[in-house]
Amino acid sequence: MIHSLLKQKYTFLLVTCLSLQLQALPTFKKVMIVILENTDYTDAVNLPFLSTFAKNGSLLENMSAETHPPQGNYIALTSGDLNGVKNDNNVNLNTRHIADLLEAKGLTWKVYAEDYPGNCFLGTRKGLYVRKHIPFLSYKNVTEKPDRCKNIVEASALMSDIKNNSLPEYSIFIPNLKNDGHDTSAAFADQFLSKTFGPLI
Repeated sequence: MIHSLLKQKYTFLLVTCLSLQLQALPTFKKVMIVILENTDYTDAVNLPFLSTFAKNGSLLENMSAETHPPQGNYIALTSGDLNGVKNDNNVNLNTRHIADLLEAKGLTWKVYAEDYPGNCFLGTRKGLYVRKHIPFLSYKNVTEKPDRCKNIVEASALMSDIKNNSLPEYSIFIPNLKNDGHDTSAAFADQFLSKTFGPLI
């Protein structure tokens, strides 16, 4: 979760780690990041689903956004740097990112994006879907390679991947502008998460 020291609104991250495997040091078989938008830590941590989730999982309290508007935060989350992104305009970056590192180790990745039109859609917006929230569509070594771009799918594919036991090792779940709280509220996003992920926990 994002902790705001300056009480500014930041992109809110909910990190959920699936299939915890206990060893001398805990490791994870699967990591899923669910990204919500624009709320203060103190507001989010007191919402019903998020507070329950935080008590039963891992609560990351000392994190903050890199910039505003949000696109740079999505880029930094996946590449470790803003890469010069200072606005929400479409960008096409030639830089390494986490998918490069995962694939080099033989690990799988996927983005589950709500209302994503598919087929490596590079338009700025379609309905409640926006490209700026899908960081991998900003990397040329993804968008120019159909075999990599196929790892960006509509969010409804998540349930079939769970059912078929085919979740990748690393994934990001990105709700649309309504369900991520951007155009609604943190309380609305909390209800969405409860309906979507509550039955899975």
